[in-house]
Amino acid sequence: MQPFSCSLSDMAHRFVAALAVVAVAVSVSAAPEPEPFPTRWEFDMVPGDLRFTVVEGENGEPTPVFYLTYAVTNYSSRDRIFAPSFELLTDQGQLLRAGRGVVPEVTRSLLERLDDPFLEDQFSIVDTLRQGRENTRFGLVVWPATDLDIDEITIFAAGFSGESTTYFTNDPESGRRNRHILRKTRVLEYDTPGNLVPTTRTTTIDRSGEAWVMR
Repeated sequence: MQPFSCSLSDMAHRFVAALAVVAVAVSVSAAPEPEPFPTRWEFDMVPGDLRFTVVEGENGEPTPVFYLTYAVTNYSSRDRIFAPSFELLTDQGQLLRAGRGVVPEVTRSLLERLDDPFLEDQFSIVDTLRQGRENTRFGLVVWPATDLDIDEITIFAAGFSGESTTYFTNDPESGRRNRHILRKTRVLEYDTPGNLVPTTRTTTIDRSGEAWVMR
């Protein structure tokens, strides 16, 4: 058996190599996060409850949907364009963009049922959001409920902050460097009651958490 032998130079090189491996692992696994305090303009967004119901769709056809109402206020230094986007992700991996696959009759049925003269659909609300509490706007977003056997729902709400960040990744196949832009996004998490039952009665889905992320 050969006695263990290692020069100080060899140990130094191994130590530096180990640090490099750790640094690479950290840089790959660590996702960009929002700044602890807002660094850009940010709208105040107050989400209502996420709800599930069945409404009349095209030709009076019963249509199951998820919907969310919210209030948004501009406390920033000037009037700004407000163009929000909402996506709903189920624990089954289904990602739905609000409004996609939702016929106008569905939105109209919901607005009539909610009977709120200040409530705007997701297209009408896209406009200049003026400063101040007196200019608060109230929005409605709708998704088709195509999968009802779910346990968790996550909603990503973008367009409420001007903060963004850029990072790069290397494509191992082409060797090219890819540029990505992430924007500060509000995340709302919900626990669903299991297998939802389609009915005209409204089911309220409890929010289990919320946070800001870069996405």
